[in-house]
Amino acid sequence: LTVRDLLELAAGEKIKETLGTTHLSQWKRVKAEADALTGTRPPKFANQKKGEQLWQRGVGNNIATLAFVGYMSEDAKYFKHAYRWAEASCSYPTWGTDKTEDGMEFGLAYGHQLLGLSMLYDYGQGYLTQEQLGKIRETLLSRTRRQYAAYTKENLQLIINHCWINFIGMLSAGMVLRDGSQEFEQWIDFVLTNLEKTTTMLIPDGVSQEGPGYWQYGIHFLMLNFDLARQLGKNLYPNSSFWKNTIHYSKFFTLPAHHCSSDENLIDWGDAKRYGWSGPSHIYHKLASLNRDSATQYFAENAVAYDAGPSWADILWYDPSVKPVKPKNYPASRHFEDMDVFASRTDWDGNETVVIYKCGAPLGKSYVPQTGSKPQNIGHTHPDAGHFVIYANGGFVLKNNGYVKRQTKYHNVALFGGKGQWGERNTWFTPWPLRKERYPFISDIKSDSQADVISSDMSAAYMDDANVKRYTRKLIWLK
Repeated sequence: LTVRDLLELAAGEKIKETLGTTHLSQWKRVKAEADALTGTRPPKFANQKKGEQLWQRGVGNNIATLAFVGYMSEDAKYFKHAYRWAEASCSYPTWGTDKTEDGMEFGLAYGHQLLGLSMLYDYGQGYLTQEQLGKIRETLLSRTRRQYAAYTKENLQLIINHCWINFIGMLSAGMVLRDGSQEFEQWIDFVLTNLEKTTTMLIPDGVSQEGPGYWQYGIHFLMLNFDLARQLGKNLYPNSSFWKNTIHYSKFFTLPAHHCSSDENLIDWGDAKRYGWSGPSHIYHKLASLNRDSATQYFAENAVAYDAGPSWADILWYDPSVKPVKPKNYPASRHFEDMDVFASRTDWDGNETVVIYKCGAPLGKSYVPQTGSKPQNIGHTHPDAGHFVIYANGGFVLKNNGYVKRQTKYHNVALFGGKGQWGERNTWFTPWPLRKERYPFISDIKSDSQADVISSDMSAAYMDDANVKRYTRKLIWLK
């Protein structure tokens, strides 16, 4: 067993040498987070009765942070406290949707805790007792087996954050336990196969159909998956233009700089809140490194001011060789053509007005269903073709409706005979079979420094019993 599995050994040792120099700022933030955790105790189990025991996600996150800082600092105290949290995690009678008829369990709590326990098991060699390591190993085995059994029977929704988060749990557990046994290789091969499918489904223009908040949450784990896959010989990053474009999506859906705070910094869309759950500074650092992009590095440095909190991944993803440079003449508008989302600003001075307009296919024009799979349930999406948001003078003038109300009537588009758009019939947005003839679309955009004129056609987006023959909209914004 080697630390090479989750943190390539040579790179890990090299980064240790930079903690007091180029990585000092990132290290101080992450270490302070771990230091604060040493004075806390894990929560006792309290069954939510329904749902996925989402409160356990923080338990997994804390184990990961303590284990990582322990490895980097070579200080045994962090492993002591990490095991305190791990012992609690291992003792919880369920991590998710327990007591189901088929006995399967899976959920977001699995991904977070399996990753944390895998890191502790890997980094804790030489710091934890054999009994402690044995308990962690037993839990990794039992829980990953349940996760794997569930996922091999599920119609996986590869384009949503749930899959990416659960994949990292299975993949990391398989990598730290692998000893040539077929079982561990099955876990790894299963995840790698589905990651390859996922990369073909990422929206080429960089947009997340789940909204900017879920983009932050999900992409953190997706990049961890891709990083581990690369260590296993599969570099999936070059397979999609998503990775070059997605920073623009995040930037355009961020509030004007002077109005960003930790509790409000995003233009919400779909189910996403108006603040991020993960980063975004460490995510921007990764994208800056991946694309050798100095402007993204500049965004990363500025995002620390409203960051959701430090991430241990920032130590791995920050690349000091990419120098931050404030972009000159950064475009004030961008048409994300695959998703048909148009985002526009008066400028980037920090107090600008923002207009966002959406009228496109739920998963983008280029989406092609995977062979043999059912149409994707795209959960956090809303039936809102033609909906727009305006932010001006430090506040929302026209806003999104928020989490859960996935019905057309809660958006600023018309109903016909009380009927709305496809996708609203279920609690989770479940569209008609994704066919191009049913896609709404932006038909024309004229944009200059004085005005934006966006024309769109929402006709095909409505349910058949709405009897919509033609519904078009033209938005004119005089800047």
